[in-house]
Amino acid sequence: MARYRFGTRLVVRAAAALLLIAVVGIAAAVAAPDTTQPTVQIDRPKNDFRTWGEVNVQVAAADPAGLKQAAIYVDGQQVKTCDLSGTAGYCQYSWQTAEMPDGQHTVMARAWDAQGNEVTSPAITGCVSNNSLTGTLEARASEPVRRGEMVPLQTTQSDPYCGLSKTYVFVRPTWSHHYYLKGVCTTDQCDTQWNTRYTRRGEYVVRAVAWNAAQPMRKVVSDVTVTVR
Repeated sequence: MARYRFGTRLVVRAAAALLLIAVVGIAAAVAAPDTTQPTVQIDRPKNDFRTWGEVNVQVAAADPAGLKQAAIYVDGQQVKTCDLSGTAGYCQYSWQTAEMPDGQHTVMARAWDAQGNEVTSPAITGCVSNNSLTGTLEARASEPVRRGEMVPLQTTQSDPYCGLSKTYVFVRPTWSHHYYLKGVCTTDQCDTQWNTRYTRRGEYVVRAVAWNAAQPMRKVVSDVTVTVR
């Protein structure tokens, strides 16, 4: 009987020890909260962006333990907050750049996980140009022009924020819709010449068309009328 009691005590003590180890492990796990930061990045637009109009800003966040929310900032001002609980971790914002002044702007994002850990993305910068592209055209010649004269054409374009892309100079007769290319420039000032030697007498439209780097679908057009006698 004594041996049986001694063996029972050993089993009980072993079980108690195992239970104590389990309790200590659980307590340690509870006492050690998740301190790992989530990740966050700006997918669109890219750094050094050149843009205009409506811009889709997209942020991607992730955390193995689960996300809470993300926020998007433009020039340091919070413009969008997204609840990311139970989502794929994407936050989007429709940035209406026409509501802001043209020039340099900064976009950044923050994300929080379910434990409150926070992370901030690297800031990206770029330029916005909705109204800054300007252009002028001057035909430096006597009026009217005698056929055979060289007509100097000077165009001046400017976009102080996003820079110019290209400027094209055309000439067309007023009785036609067909333009003839006379020059292409990639600088703020474009100087070219129009040789009227083989030009038919009459009125002509000289046109300069300039694009900037931010607005590939928009342009500034300058026209002057020249009469050839």
